[in-house]
Amino acid sequence: MAQKQSGKQPHEKMDGNSAAQPYNVSPSDYEGYLQAAREHDRDLWENNGWGIRSIEGEHDTLIWTSPYHFRSRPEKGPFAFQEASILQSMVVDVKYTAEQKKGMNDNDFYITGWNGREDLRPPDDLSIRSEKDRTVWEIGDMTYEAAPPVWKVHGQDRELGYDFTFKADDPAIWMTDPARSAVETGDRWHMIYVDAQGKLVTPNRTIPVSGMAWHERHVHLSTTYDPASLLKGRGLVIHNAFSRDFQVFFLARPDLGVYRAKVSSPDGLIDFFGESEIRMSFDNHWVDPRSKFEIPCAWTIELENDKAKLTLAVTGFARSYYLWNNLRRGVNVLYWWLAESSGEWTDKRTGTTTAIRDLKHVVHANRTFFHYSN
Repeated sequence: MAQKQSGKQPHEKMDGNSAAQPYNVSPSDYEGYLQAAREHDRDLWENNGWGIRSIEGEHDTLIWTSPYHFRSRPEKGPFAFQEASILQSMVVDVKYTAEQKKGMNDNDFYITGWNGREDLRPPDDLSIRSEKDRTVWEIGDMTYEAAPPVWKVHGQDRELGYDFTFKADDPAIWMTDPARSAVETGDRWHMIYVDAQGKLVTPNRTIPVSGMAWHERHVHLSTTYDPASLLKGRGLVIHNAFSRDFQVFFLARPDLGVYRAKVSSPDGLIDFFGESEIRMSFDNHWVDPRSKFEIPCAWTIELENDKAKLTLAVTGFARSYYLWNNLRRGVNVLYWWLAESSGEWTDKRTGTTTAIRDLKHVVHANRTFFHYSN
């Protein structure tokens, strides 16, 4: 965590302002778009995704769970089916020494909710209903409740049992205009950092998790969205780093010129925009003995503008991966890394420099590795 301690309790940053103004995400932001896609004959990709990273405890745990709705126009859309829902789950749970964390390990991991196209479900298997003060997504035996700034995920997905409560520390990061619907703009997307408390029950053990999570509510409702094409080349890379009082969000889609980052510290939020303020280098690679891909496993993150500067050295030590083979024009590979990071944070407004040590870190990459010619 950051060497400098603020002494504040979780949620203090957001709760201090919540009486003055409402939270910037509401239950209505979780209403589904499948019917709108049908009415307007659009392609649809929408999710309600949760990435959870442990902070306390002897184990390092990474969880991803998300329901999705898809729609693809016949012979035109991006998916190799017309309509479907899926429930995706992924878990990495490892216990390594400090020495083992200095490099990558061939760890075991669960891929239980997306094993390929055979896991596609009928679209109506995912139900989305609005209530007075919440919106509820249900698929199979899983329930996702949105009552911002509190969310809950609970239920059973195959061999995994979930019971989590999330509370927001800060306002959401809106990647699109929150005042405009996905029907108007074609995209609607927000991300949120939250405190995460709960447990995951596996066939071998119950994993208590006290940590942080990032959440994405992502809607593509257009006739142009095609992940196989958009994620060619360098694709998408996301870094999330956590301590109780210091969090980093970093997103880059270099081939599209998209760069966005923010740092949440005891002194508040600072945003970074564009390639001039946001940089990432690959410092080491590892040949994955299971996938046979050569993947990055060490990174340097540099953020700087007129308000602040952050430098982080990131070291990965465990991973998971899976394929999106449900696309009409290609196959994407999605990798996830458990990592830790350390570095230095300078707040230029106050002239203070703080050592950042042992942040719990997650790296995610999504890119097309096989693209069809037409």
